[in-house]
Amino acid sequence: MALPPGRTAIPVAGIEADLNPKLAQTAGELNAWIDYLRQPETNDGPRVYRPLHPETGPDDEDFESPHRMPPADRDAPYEDPREYQTLSVFHDLGDTGEFFKAAQAVSGFRTEIIETTFDKLTKGCLTFENPSDVQVGNGKVDDPPPTRYPEMHPARVNWVEMRKTWESPESVYATKYERDFLAYQLITENCLYVVAEHMVRYRAILHKAGEDIEVLMRAMVDMCPKPAPPGQGTFNLMSVLVTGIVALGTTVITAGAGGVTVGVALSVLLAEMLGEGIKTAERKPPENKLVLENKYYLADVARQYIEGVNKIERDASDGIKALFDNLRRELDGLRQLRSHQPKREGTSNTEVPFFRDYLYR
Repeated sequence: MALPPGRTAIPVAGIEADLNPKLAQTAGELNAWIDYLRQPETNDGPRVYRPLHPETGPDDEDFESPHRMPPADRDAPYEDPREYQTLSVFHDLGDTGEFFKAAQAVSGFRTEIIETTFDKLTKGCLTFENPSDVQVGNGKVDDPPPTRYPEMHPARVNWVEMRKTWESPESVYATKYERDFLAYQLITENCLYVVAEHMVRYRAILHKAGEDIEVLMRAMVDMCPKPAPPGQGTFNLMSVLVTGIVALGTTVITAGAGGVTVGVALSVLLAEMLGEGIKTAERKPPENKLVLENKYYLADVARQYIEGVNKIERDASDGIKALFDNLRRELDGLRQLRSHQPKREGTSNTEVPFFRDYLYR
């Protein structure tokens, strides 16, 4: 039974059902259990009995019971308010909002907010396939700088055809200019693709963190009714790979029908990346896997749960910071490749090439 007897789920602010349906459902169930167990006087659920006279009574420390004790039990008169104070199993955990802060931190992300930007970043312009096969006069044009994406637009061929009728030195200058300009454009587009790739990784980090938190939260919900004997019902979270997503590769564009550049849908890339990440975790399980043990005391389970979900949140934060640094390094490296030298005696620069700078005087 997921919910306490006679109770319904209590929605948690900041975890919206339309954005994170599974996480919102589990959070509502856990919230219902917390509310239920914080009022032990109204139910028969797990509670703590604290002796009021430890110096003279049969017990000298708190006793956690999985259910209410009958007052008629002479050996354990725990319901006698003269002898024992009844407390919630969460009485010493402070603010129970700690159960949900990590989930709130990684949820609430609307994918459609970045989809439009992602789509625009993955649409190529002045690129075409196999530039080394394009003939210019008796030789081949220089290949553009190394890149993961092929050129897909006949701009270079069109310019070559246009210059066939030229009978002036400018044709030679134009050849060098066209090569540098198209290489510059190709690298610029790759900068946009790199940004798009990191948007996928950013979304994947938050998505996976939410999934992992939901797994631990579900385990906590399952343990709330009554803790099992020690050593039973332990939950291991083997797919913790939030920080590893930063290093996962992805390809945001493909060669579509007719030789045009086609951007892969963000949702498709997200699914592929998470699938690859899980495979990686299965091959190389994380050294510090998350574990939620079914301890004898429910309060100890709760402490371990809070520690586990907070670790996922920290890992997500570290992953996003690493993603920012990684993006900056990759963009800086690509920008360096855009360097060109318009004139033989001139200096190199990384600005947009202009034809006038290639004319020798």
